[in-house]
Amino acid sequence: ARPGPTPPAPPPATTAMHVEEEEEEDVSTRPAALAKRKKVVRERPSSTISAVPQSPAGSPAAAPPPSFKWTGKSNTGVDPPLHGQKELPRGAPGCLAGKVFLITGVLDSLYRNECEDLIKEYGGAIAKSVTKKLTHAVVGTDAGPSKLAKIQARSDVLVVDEDGLFALIEVNKPDKAALAKADEARRRAEERDAKKAADAAKQVQRAAAAAASASSSSAAAAADLWVTKYAPRTSKDLVGNPGLLSKYREWLQHWEANHPIGGKALSENAVLMSGPPGLGKTTMAHVVARECGYEPVEFNASDNRAKKTVEATLSELLQSHTINQFFGNQSGPDLTGAVPTSAVSRARVCVIMDEVDGMSGGDRGGSAALIKLIKTTKVPVVCICNDKYSTKVKSLRFYCRELEFRRPTVEQMIHRMASIATAEGLNVAPDTLRTLLGMCNKDLRQCLNTLQMLRLKPLPPNPTPKQLEEFGSQSATLVNLSPYDMITKVFRATPGDDPSRRIDDLVSLHFADPDLMPLFTCENYARAASPDNIDGVWRAADSIAMGNLADSLLRSTQRWDLAQLSGVMGTAGPGIILARDGGLRGRVEFPEWLGKNSMRRKNVRLVSELHVRLQ
Repeated sequence: ARPGPTPPAPPPATTAMHVEEEEEEDVSTRPAALAKRKKVVRERPSSTISAVPQSPAGSPAAAPPPSFKWTGKSNTGVDPPLHGQKELPRGAPGCLAGKVFLITGVLDSLYRNECEDLIKEYGGAIAKSVTKKLTHAVVGTDAGPSKLAKIQARSDVLVVDEDGLFALIEVNKPDKAALAKADEARRRAEERDAKKAADAAKQVQRAAAAAASASSSSAAAAADLWVTKYAPRTSKDLVGNPGLLSKYREWLQHWEANHPIGGKALSENAVLMSGPPGLGKTTMAHVVARECGYEPVEFNASDNRAKKTVEATLSELLQSHTINQFFGNQSGPDLTGAVPTSAVSRARVCVIMDEVDGMSGGDRGGSAALIKLIKTTKVPVVCICNDKYSTKVKSLRFYCRELEFRRPTVEQMIHRMASIATAEGLNVAPDTLRTLLGMCNKDLRQCLNTLQMLRLKPLPPNPTPKQLEEFGSQSATLVNLSPYDMITKVFRATPGDDPSRRIDDLVSLHFADPDLMPLFTCENYARAASPDNIDGVWRAADSIAMGNLADSLLRSTQRWDLAQLSGVMGTAGPGIILARDGGLRGRVEFPEWLGKNSMRRKNVRLVSELHVRLQ
């Protein structure tokens, strides 16, 4: 038999020499300017800088470590063993400029963020991974093996520990005269900032006192939230977005000139303010409208904004005059410089439609009716939303001038918060305020509410960032939990729990969302019971029924004193009865009652519309 064809020989294995040749060929194909660049070999500093220890030359090769999967960020919550016991180094300003550091492992006395702040203070940069620009690696204990192998493979990267980093900074240590001069400059800057904060606090106190004296009840004004008490009165009190403030003011000032009576509009009839909550959109709309001579009239989510209501209410408001129009002083010149010829001129009202991206459900058809009225309005209309890309605002954007708000800078927010805190007798350092902004996601309104809570808590008059973080973590425990997490806690007990304390905790979980928690409890209580605990199931069902009766009586007769009973019977009772059965089995189910109730309401509406059309 004829032998078969010889199989092709496998390709030769690529050796290290081949790889180097390929790399040289790739370099040769680069432009001449890059090919002429010489490789810079960084010199290692003196022996005072420690490095990762290497094995002696004559020692036998160590056995390779067992392979394992490294879990990222495993050292994030590990405390340094000598935290606060080492004095930070003092070096010349910018002594680490041009150097890029990578921090890995657990350091001796510094947390990772503290080490990053130290490096940035002296001009260094931080890298999150082993990049080409990396020059130094600060290695602690329990460093990731994969990252450590990449660092050791780089001959141009200097590996140091925490003491080595301190030595790098102290190599260029300034003399005592320079240190004294820097301390004096820092002290003067702090005094200057404190004086500015005190002056701003006095202005805030005067504005608050004037607002309180103008109020009918000084006691009620003193009990106001800080968000209301120190709300901006003029445009100078607004924080951030100065460009949008100018555009909004210009639009209002030229609105009547661009919309003559009986003429065609030359610009947009409405503006759409968009941005995250807490940026001052509604406040700016009110303050600037009053400064421009308009009387703001606001409609928000608490008002009925369905199609018929919008057409019946806004149609009259957007086409006619206000009572202040007839009885106010109209003899002076308006914003355009023209003097009215009669006591009755055009209506000086500005309609503010807040939360237009929430016009759904009960506000059916309201958005279309609003667009129809904007086309023919004779007064300016301001629409406010959180998300301008929402489908509910998609059609409205074509008829509005868009003003997209951005969060103010940290320094702007810190200056305003410091002045308010000083006016209330709360001495808070800028670093603490910066930590507070991070906790509140730069929401100025939430920051002021948290500061007011700090004022009422037994904390020192000048809390540190660490104390503030502990307070925030305790206060935000329930806020950060979803209903799925809360219902899991309801049916799970820890051995040795105090029964009275557990009731308080379960009632707190109930009042985190008193409308939704009873529904989650009713939907999932059967999954928390063991198969042989039939007695516990009917007792939990009886408790849920009693809680539902208390909640119905509370809402029908306004008996709010029954709220505690509703929480105990509707949520806490089933949790205590079934807690010893081991918790929920399987996943947490969403309440089916919500979907069935929505379908029932839809069917009722369709039947009602069909009945009207058949008549």
